[in-house]
Amino acid sequence: MTSYWGETITREANLITTGRTKYQEDIRDLRTDNPRFSNMTGIFRQLEKLNTPLAGKWRAAALSISFCSIIVNISLGVIYFVLSYLAWSPAAFGFALEVILDCASSVLVVWRFIGAAGHLYSYEKERKACLGIAVCFILSALGILGKAIHTLVIDKEPKKNESLLILTAASFVALFIMAHIKYLVAYKTDSMTLRTDAFNTTAGGIMAFAMLLASLLYEKSSAIWFLDATVAICIALVFLAYGTRMIIELSKNKGTPIPNE
Repeated sequence: MTSYWGETITREANLITTGRTKYQEDIRDLRTDNPRFSNMTGIFRQLEKLNTPLAGKWRAAALSISFCSIIVNISLGVIYFVLSYLAWSPAAFGFALEVILDCASSVLVVWRFIGAAGHLYSYEKERKACLGIAVCFILSALGILGKAIHTLVIDKEPKKNESLLILTAASFVALFIMAHIKYLVAYKTDSMTLRTDAFNTTAGGIMAFAMLLASLLYEKSSAIWFLDATVAICIALVFLAYGTRMIIELSKNKGTPIPNE
């Protein structure tokens, strides 16, 4: 009797192993033969996970950090728009646009994770949210470029403002902390939407650091007043390039991808 059950268990185990091996071979064949799979390179390498449930705590974490980001960025946006007018600073204006963009991308992250569909992984929902963020990148870049170029053309120096300097230092720290948390949660939820939002927040932190450095140098020498506008132009070009690349890749990878193993 023991021998019979032992042989039965061994036979079933072999069938399971054989089936698993055959499934893996079929997936590899699909990946090799399907041109769409070979195109999943560059920024986005996420594939459909057949409605895999997301861990409840990490979904809640994604929503929490997104709501926090929305509140912080709206506050910073309003303050920096006012300061950009008072100090005539194109970099401050660009930063205000950047944090409003960050706010918009966080709203898209909330849309991605909220509701019944937010409990499951959805490639198409991720794709639509990322397309929305990409459009925000491009619109923000155009706004920043226009303001910075206008400042250089009219040859008007920004005013020195200590409040702007202090707030920029605080913004630099806050944005990098939020970006770190977003990257962590994006990794746990396997969300390219949240990862893109984290990149956006990181860009805001880098822009704040560049503004801080430019302001400190401007305090030492008024001859480099153009550095403020130059920083804004550099950030705008990065946003424009990244947003364009996102749209190209997401358009190229439109449709239902091949499932992971």
